[in-house]
Amino acid sequence: MSNKPNPYAHVLLGIAAGKQIQWQNGDGEWAVQCQGRALLHEIARGEFKPERYRVAPDTVTINGIEVPAPEKVAPANGSKYWSLSSFGGSRITTWFGGEENRHALHNGLIWLTEADARAAFDALTKPLREYVSGGAA
Repeated sequence: MSNKPNPYAHVLLGIAAGKQIQWQNGDGEWAVQCQGRALLHEIARGEFKPERYRVAPDTVTINGIEVPAPEKVAPANGSKYWSLSSFGGSRITTWFGGEENRHALHNGLIWLTEADARAAFDALTKPLREYVSGGAA
């Protein structure tokens, strides 16, 4: 018997916790995956690589728009993350635990993907863009 962790452990733990599982399609977008027995059979057959699955991220609602929640835990040292920027929505940064990193984490401004950070930026700034444009954004 091997002591090697199951490569699908993150998915199996998510299923056990009652979380929704997502699958990354060929375009790199995350979509809701089949659930229950069908998903377990898919995993048992090894139809897709483990990195093509994830537990659906938690969400928050900003200005009536549901977006992926920011990270609550610091990324691993040296990891890339995205935060908000007034220059186009998001910017990539590296976590080294410095003051800027800690402030971003404390203020809920860290996402692990550019798309998630961009969604938060768009939701946050929507009413502001509408205001300065004099109408709908």
